[in-house]
Amino acid sequence: MSRENDFFDDANTDVDVPTYSRDPYAMTGRARPQRIEPKRPEPKKPEPVVEEPVVNEATKTEPSVAKPATAVPASAATTAPATRVMDKSVADEPATEAPVAEKPVRDKRGTLSFGLLLLRLVVGGLLLVHGLQILFAFGGHAGLNTFESQLSDHSHADLLAVGISVAEVVAGGLLILGLLTPLGAALGAVAAGFLALHHLRAWEGGYFPATLDTEVQMWAILAAMSMVILFTGPGRAALDRPRGWATRPLASAWLFAIIAVAGLAGLWFLTA
Repeated sequence: MSRENDFFDDANTDVDVPTYSRDPYAMTGRARPQRIEPKRPEPKKPEPVVEEPVVNEATKTEPSVAKPATAVPASAATTAPATRVMDKSVADEPATEAPVAEKPVRDKRGTLSFGLLLLRLVVGGLLLVHGLQILFAFGGHAGLNTFESQLSDHSHADLLAVGISVAEVVAGGLLILGLLTPLGAALGAVAAGFLALHHLRAWEGGYFPATLDTEVQMWAILAAMSMVILFTGPGRAALDRPRGWATRPLASAWLFAIIAVAGLAGLWFLTA
């Protein structure tokens, strides 16, 4: 036969193809690759909504019977539970009252401020008028020279006479206005206290009120009243009203009281 017949004979016959009986992955010691399918999330079923019984507090009636649970459509499953949970949380919260602004409590002091005003006018007026009489010699007073001669038993009588009269004028003006009241009261206490001690040293009579010199009594009372104003404050009818020492003096009162006592003692012993 020809070669063409030999070719077709080979096509019709079985070809000896080598086969491999062993697994190549087993021969290399590796695991055969596997295809892992991703898991799809299962659709969540909407939970049945159960209405809670409502108790009428006014009539104390029995709670109504809850209706059987009904299926919620899938389209409303995402919004309905959230809305109901929010409503329930709001209903469970206790009702809180809105904060009421407290009205400022006004410190009612009755007629105390008016009484302190009268006290300041009396003490300040006497100090102011007496100091002006010494400086300008009017109203029956001989003037500064006469007052200096009255203080002749003290050293530096000329400076002492001017200093006391000026202190009286300043203290009287501050007390009348209720301005810088601790300073005015301290100056008034020093000036009046010095004059009280001066007349007391020159007095040779008794020390009871009936026999005591009226000059001593007047200046001692003015000094004591100045210390009283120092500890009470000028009150609300004063220019010091916005300041703390106007109605509730504490640190300022003790501070200026110590200054007044120390100033009086120093002035007395330096000029004695």
